[in-house]
Amino acid sequence: MKVSQIGIITVLLVVIAVAFAGCTGSSPAAEPAASGSASSGGAQSGAAASGAASSGSFLGIDKILEQKPYDWVEYKMITDVDGDQMTIYYKHNMKTGTCSMRFEGAGMEGMSGMTMDCSSSGSAVEGSSTNPNEVDPDVQFKFVTIEPVSVGAGTYPTASKYAVTSQGETLYYWTAPGVPTFVKWQYNGPDGAVITELNGWG
Repeated sequence: MKVSQIGIITVLLVVIAVAFAGCTGSSPAAEPAASGSASSGGAQSGAAASGAASSGSFLGIDKILEQKPYDWVEYKMITDVDGDQMTIYYKHNMKTGTCSMRFEGAGMEGMSGMTMDCSSSGSAVEGSSTNPNEVDPDVQFKFVTIEPVSVGAGTYPTASKYAVTSQGETLYYWTAPGVPTFVKWQYNGPDGAVITELNGWG
């Protein structure tokens, strides 16, 4: 089945909104170096920093991401919806509040070079922002393990893996020492899968 343009854009926007701007799961009582290259040193945050977090520990977003400024971030998003695969290169400019997307596969090549307003006021999903670092402060990330991760931005030998569960759906996130944004996140659902990897930042 060929995925329609409207359908795949809807999937993209919903996934971005849920994974980056909210994922407002309740707390349990009840988840690079400069210029986008990998780093093995530098200040660390979250589980990788203190070594205090153990499997099953819950941390807020301020505890798992490096708190350092950056002007842009680019991700490579691979989607598989009902057997139709597509690759999306998504770049967010923090200074201008705009983002651009380039599509490959699933008949979407003609939409390459799309530019849109990515601020919360201009988001296609009302009240949300597609800034990867704007996560609801109430979201709790469950620490899973430390493991190596290789993405376009580099190889991170001590990436921290976290899980966030909301409304029965679980997303996995990876962070790395010295990197102010997620290096990877992954979702597998009944209708398809999305794997997003950091391509670069600066």
